[in-house]
Amino acid sequence: MWKIAIIDIGISKAAVYSLTQINVAVYDMSKQSMQTLDQPLFSISHGSVCTAILVENLKTPNDLIAISIADHKSKISTKTVCRALRWCMERHINCVSMSIGTENWSEMPALVDITYDLAKSGCKIFNAFSNCNVESFPAIFPWVVGVKYSQSVQNIRVTKDWLFGYNITVGKFKSTTLDTLKKQDHFFESPTNSMATPYALSQILINTPNELSVSAQSKMVQNEETILIKLSGSLQKSQDIVSCFMRNGYNSLLISDHLKTCWKSWTIGISNEWELKNVIKKFQSVSILFLNLNIRFYDLITVDMEVDIDGKTFESIFRKILNTFI
Repeated sequence: MWKIAIIDIGISKAAVYSLTQINVAVYDMSKQSMQTLDQPLFSISHGSVCTAILVENLKTPNDLIAISIADHKSKISTKTVCRALRWCMERHINCVSMSIGTENWSEMPALVDITYDLAKSGCKIFNAFSNCNVESFPAIFPWVVGVKYSQSVQNIRVTKDWLFGYNITVGKFKSTTLDTLKKQDHFFESPTNSMATPYALSQILINTPNELSVSAQSKMVQNEETILIKLSGSLQKSQDIVSCFMRNGYNSLLISDHLKTCWKSWTIGISNEWELKNVIKKFQSVSILFLNLNIRFYDLITVDMEVDIDGKTFESIFRKILNTFI
């Protein structure tokens, strides 16, 4: 029997029942400890809708545990999300549906360890990509199944990428929950990534429960303004420079053929020319891509700036780069 959890905000037991005629166990983790939510609060919230879509499509919906990490008016706390994921791991949950995440790169490291550990324990994590079409966490991690909705896709399309891991694109799908709600609000006529995520989880469980094997590797995505900077010098100092820019609000990554991929230090390891080109192409909304590579790789790309970092202070490097580009 699969143990399934959905983590979201503002999940209303009364609203889920109204939409599905099924009672689910709803827990509140907005405080320090997990508490049962039995109050008759009725709210057609983000969490209630996503939970109802999952419930209507599960063969055994009574096995579902719904975890509300905040009410529908509160700001999502990454700390609370991590606590909910840790709770799922301690209770050996097999699948997690989560239609919430963050686009804030500074919050990304906090999600790395817990999602990696949860996936490594055998749990399949389904997470919606941002509806704004920018990279979001934890959906981007390769050990997390990122989900998005597209009208141009038929049924469900599963893809696997060397860097991004498994992703799912959901096409038009039937939902009694959305059919009911769109009579009251036109917003529900077109599903979002959030709505597609619980549906994707249910269909994978029903049709191909063993298709997605989670792996502990690595995922991401540059825009026309991305700056490529060659760093000459210490690898450790290169990583520290990336951390410095991240702390100051500049989305940055270090690409190196001398290091292994490590999301907590914003580092992507590459081993050949194809991977380098592929990474640069994929990370198109990153402000700065720092490069510390073997000299042969620089024949393939044009960098915007070269910085010799040995013997220089972080402040002087930081100011030099900002004065040139920002």
